[in-house]
Amino acid sequence: MIKSMRISVSGRVQNVGFRFSARQTALSLNLNGYACNEPDGSVTLVAEGDETQLNKFLQWCQKGPPWARVYHLDVNEMPVMNYRSFEIR
Repeated sequence: MIKSMRISVSGRVQNVGFRFSARQTALSLNLNGYACNEPDGSVTLVAEGDETQLNKFLQWCQKGPPWARVYHLDVNEMPVMNYRSFEIR
């Protein structure tokens, strides 16, 4: 069953390759969606796919790439939008 999640990641997550690494991780897990920086310094991720793969992605999001420092994740389920790839916005 396909699910969709919106994940807001707070901490030192901009200018550390977070969006690029999130895209690579999402693609390796066959997830679609996008990653974008927010004005408040957080990163928003929208990911769609198999629930098991989404849970693996959430685990990755708790740490992120090596230079990131994740302080908080805010995770919300959302309607499936049927994204065709995972892009950086």
